[in-house]
Amino acid sequence: SRVVKIPNGVNLNRFKPEGERLDFKLKKPVILSIGALVWYKHHERTIKAMGLLDKGSLLLVGDGPRKEELESLGKKLLGDRFKIVQADYEDLPVIYRAADLFVLPSWNREAFGIVYLEAMASGLGVVAPKDPVRQEIIGEAGILTDVSNPQAYAWAIEKALNLDWKTKALNQAKKFS
Repeated sequence: SRVVKIPNGVNLNRFKPEGERLDFKLKKPVILSIGALVWYKHHERTIKAMGLLDKGSLLLVGDGPRKEELESLGKKLLGDRFKIVQADYEDLPVIYRAADLFVLPSWNREAFGIVYLEAMASGLGVVAPKDPVRQEIIGEAGILTDVSNPQAYAWAIEKALNLDWKTKALNQAKKFS
């Protein structure tokens, strides 16, 4: 049997670097993570890694049963460098454009992760777990690391913030248009 793989796609006319941006009144650079506030997205790992950095703010977009817990941890470790917001899917392009980097440390059994493509199409570099699924999606448009190690994760975020990802991110996203 002949097998053809048809990947998920991203709308490059909708998710792009140019256009309106929202201002969340967070200290720059803004690190963005979008995903349900559930255990397997591991947002607490991003909060802890960001707590090791003395620059940047974390914007979490999502809702779910861990919202209060994550809000408490974020305020404790990051103070005014942290915010959780809810958004409709229609609002995501202007939210991506408000950020400087995208992260999502979700578990390796996640089937795909369309948010990685949306972020790259918006010109953002990505920091994500080092596994075969993320390697295929992100390619050279980000840094894959051990997100369970706060120091390694923080180092990857800091390194990624010092690089210009726009061209690599857009080229990688085009593979999934």
